[in-house]
Formats: sequence, C-alpha cells, structure tokens
Amino acid sequence: MGGPLRRRIVRGAAHLMDANPWGWVPTIVAVLLLVGLALRLDGYTSFPRFGANEDEVAWAWLGQSLWLHHWPASWSYLPEHLPVTVMQTSQGVLLPWVSPWLDHPPLFGLLVGGVALLGGERTPTEVGPAAIRLVPILLSMVTAWLLYLLAARHLGRATALVALAVFCLSPWMIDASRLVEAEWLLAPMLLGVLVLASHRGRLPTATLLALCVLAPLVKVPGVIVGAAAAVALLTERRWMTAGLALLGAPVGIGLFAAYGAAVDWHQFVLVWQVQSARHTSLVAGRQFLFSADAGLWNFVPLDDPFWTVGMVGLAVMLLRQPLGRSVRIPLAFAGYALLMTLTASTEGAQYYDWYRFVVDPLCCIGVGDLVGRNLPRLRIPPLERLGAEICAVRGARRGRPEAVTWQSAAPCRAPWRLPPAALDSAWWTSTSSRSTRCDAPSTGSVRRRRPSRSSTSTRRRCASSVPSTPRPSRPSPSATPTRG
Repeated sequence: MGGPLRRRIVRGAAHLMDANPWGWVPTIVAVLLLVGLALRLDGYTSFPRFGANEDEVAWAWLGQSLWLHHWPASWSYLPEHLPVTVMQTSQGVLLPWVSPWLDHPPLFGLLVGGVALLGGERTPTEVGPAAIRLVPILLSMVTAWLLYLLAARHLGRATALVALAVFCLSPWMIDASRLVEAEWLLAPMLLGVLVLASHRGRLPTATLLALCVLAPLVKVPGVIVGAAAAVALLTERRWMTAGLALLGAPVGIGLFAAYGAAVDWHQFVLVWQVQSARHTSLVAGRQFLFSADAGLWNFVPLDDPFWTVGMVGLAVMLLRQPLGRSVRIPLAFAGYALLMTLTASTEGAQYYDWYRFVVDPLCCIGVGDLVGRNLPRLRIPPLERLGAEICAVRGARRGRPEAVTWQSAAPCRAPWRLPPAALDSAWWTSTSSRSTRCDAPSTGSVRRRRPSRSSTSTRRRCASSVPSTPRPSRPSPSATPTRG
C-alpha cells in the first residue's frame, strides 16, 4: 500500500506544481475565511461565558439608549457618576446604571446597540450573546481579509497565506473574536489605512482620511490609526496626505469632546479626569508586551503563543528592511505599544487581553513572515527524498532526465529548499518552459498571459540573442591532400 500511495502522491504533487498552484490562491483564501467564520460561529453564545466580561453588555446598553432615547446611558463603576441606580442583566447580575454615560466614545456602542435592536432586544434585560457577538465575529472576518491584502502586497502571498491561516484557525484568535470589545472595530481600521496608503486616487484617499477621523470616536486609543496612516503614507512619499492623516487624530478627539459638551460638559470633564488618572506607571508598556496573565475575563490567562512569536517576527522584519514599505507593519505595532505605555492602566495592561486585539493581526503577519522565510531553509531528509522523486516525475513528463526549477541553469531541488523569493515567484516550477523573455525571472508574482501573435518572433529574438558556437566544418574532398 505504501508504494502505490506514495507514487500517487508524487504524481499528484508533480501535476499540481506543473499547473501553477498560485492560481488556487483565491480559492484557498476563500476557504480559510469560510472555515474561520464557521469555527467562530460554532458555539459562539456559550464560550466565552456570557456575563464573565460585562463590557459586552455595556456597549449594547449604550447603543440601545442612544438609538431609542438619544441619550447615553449604561453601567459604570467610576465614582464620578451620580446618581446611580441598579440595572439587572439577562444573567441576573446587578450593575450600577448611570446616565449620562461618557466613559468612552459612542461609535462602537451605536453599532452593537443597533444590532441588538435588529435582533429584537429593546431593553437592557433582554440583551444576550446571540445578536451582539455577531458584531466582533464579522469584524474579525473583515480584519482577516485586510490582513491578507496587506501581507500579500508587501511580503508576498506565501507569507500572507500563513498569516491568514494563523488568524483564522488559531483557537486563541477564535475565542478572542467572540468577545464584544471596541478593539475589534479598531483592528480593521488600522489595517485599512495601512492598505489604502498604497492606493492613489480620490476615493481611497478620502476613505483613509475618514478612518483617521472616525477611529478616536470608537475608542480614544484609536488615535494610533492616524499616526500609522501617516507613517505608511511617508513610505509612499505622499507628504501632503501624510500630514492630513496625522491631523485626523486631533480632529476625532475634538469631535468626541464636542459630543461630551453637548451631553454634559461638567460630567465629561470629571469622568475623563478619572480615566487619565488610571495611568500610573510606564510599567504598563512592559505588562502589555510580556504579561502572561492577560485574558478575556476574570483574570483567566489566554496564553496565546502566537503573540510572542509574532513580536519576534515583527522585530526581524523591521531589522531586515528598516527603510522599506513593509516597515509600516512593525512600526504600527511599535506605535500602539508606545501608546499603551503612555496611557494604559497597569492593571488593564496586565490582565485585559482585549487591549491587544488591535495589533493581534500584525502579530499574525509576523508569524507568517517567520514561517515563510525560514521553513524553506529547513533540511528534512524524508521531504527532500520526496521532492527528488517529484522532480524526477516532472523531468520524465517533459522528456528530460532532470527537471528545471526556478532558475533555468539550476538542477531540480526540493521545494522546501528554495529561496523565499522563488517560492513566491514561480512555486518551484520551470520558468524556462513558460517565460517568453530572455532575462531571468523576477521575484514578483507570476501572471498567466494569453499567447500573442508576437510570441513566435519573441522566441526567435531570444534564440538569436544566445551566442552559439560554430560547428567545425568538414573539409571538402577537393581540399583533401593526396599522396604523391
């Protein structure tokens, strides 16, 4: 059984490599997104346990109050809120109900409360996980799609696929994607500006600037979106737009202050004096980066291993290309970590894993970059023998004793031993049988082109440009010396 099965695997792999598997990338991306969505929806109302983190109902109550009564109200433990009444959740928990509620900006609450109203939940006691948890799940899928677009553009499709697989299939990301927190709206905003910075035009530029202004209205740490957009635009040499993006953060904060003044300026000032006093030490930055206690609720650690590995990958990425366009990815992470160092509370940075949701997709890209660039260099004897058999089958199909890979002069090598540039350029296939150019293949992505009428003339020019060695001519019979 082992022999025939092995031969089938070898023939199938050779056929797949000859057929240019990069054509399957859109299908693979769609499958990963659908599988990730299905995993997030499976039992999403039961885990994490609803009621373990009461922030979920806080956002829903805020949105309900704004949509139905045009006034912010929700629960809060801040002592500056007076008077305080008691409100019961759908789980029977009593929470202090305050009005007006000015602990955070209103944009995410409007989104969650609107979904709750669409689900038929019109009072605070009716709010459950079935409706409101769909918001972070769908936002995480948008985040996954933007993650792939960002990584594919700047690091290659192999890195992007690994990063997407980690984000969609990681059990830690699946659990985190079900928690109703405002950071799940900031994450696609951050990735969106990093992607849009590479696209010129009125619509992409207007969308980018709008995201920079709206991000602080989701949560105050959203100011990082404008700063990250400015850095990304500077790498694209778009100086004027970078300045406008940087101004988006103070404009958004100004709009939030105007919202507070329209509701109750005195209460707004009191609340945010307490919020700013929660930051007591720069140790919050170390806790944000290296705390092993961060979790989703009740001080239960999440223990996400990809967080540490992703930080290593981002650091390597920054050191490898400190002036390249891909530097926007590690710098966005570094900027958010600096913001947490300067503004977050020490307890929140140590125990609240949702502070990390904004940059978790960037860590997944760091993991993908590490895997995509180091896995091809591993020497695994069984895989190398299998690769040699695949190359032999490919060579036999082409009528040559030895197949040709990404360089026409190089013998066939195992696929996992090729350089990362070759992995993304030709997927270990022969460029000599596909390319119609005389020069070496580029390191960019290979696209199929329709055969043109000039293909024959192109091949002739290529053949004529190759120096050929003259064959020795036979001496004619008349020139043959005769014996006298």
